[in-house]
Amino acid sequence: MPRLTPRVVAAAAMAGVLMLSSCSMVDQLVAETPEVEQVDAGDDVDAIEEEPGEETPAEVAEEDVVPDCDTMYSAGVLSAFTDDGRMLAPQDPTGGYSWGSVDQDLVKIFQEVRSDLKVSCTWYQPASESGSTTTVAIISSEFLPDIEEALRDEEASGQPLGEGTLWKLDQTSSNISGEFDANETHYLVPTTCPASLAEPECTLWVASTYSFGSSERLTRDAAEMLGKL
Repeated sequence: MPRLTPRVVAAAAMAGVLMLSSCSMVDQLVAETPEVEQVDAGDDVDAIEEEPGEETPAEVAEEDVVPDCDTMYSAGVLSAFTDDGRMLAPQDPTGGYSWGSVDQDLVKIFQEVRSDLKVSCTWYQPASESGSTTTVAIISSEFLPDIEEALRDEEASGQPLGEGTLWKLDQTSSNISGEFDANETHYLVPTTCPASLAEPECTLWVASTYSFGSSERLTRDAAEMLGKL
């Protein structure tokens, strides 16, 4: 066996010390390394929390649309009609009494409105002169001056209500027949223009005429059902 010199022994001892030191450092690093949480690939991605500051896109408001005769009034008004023995008349857009006004200047404006942007509902009591009609229409605001002029000619009184104006005629005599007397109430309020109308500004027009009853109640009720009051 060859004899080890002092230099060889010293080198071997130094190598042993370095090896032990390296192993100790590795063990220390392993002990200090934080464990990484394992995430299952099948976890629901919806469970991940949103970062602060992220906003949910706002919902797009729906366009105003005209109701049908079954949804124009509240359940209370419809119940009062049926309890009183009133019946819903078939819609007749050519008839002079099938609109929410008996004034022919206003009727002509109603007739010019597109059919998908207006609806008229007439309730009547058989064997009686009592009847009512409410018309709901979305019109271009350019019609407003003509409507207001016609209402003033009928000596209607206008007062602010909500975001619009309520016009009341305590008694109006039709210029079709002077024997037909009724009261009328019109509510004109700004509204969103349907995309198909291609107008910059629009107005929701709710008009009611009622013989032997309150037209104001019907107009207010229909406007409330549309969210305008």
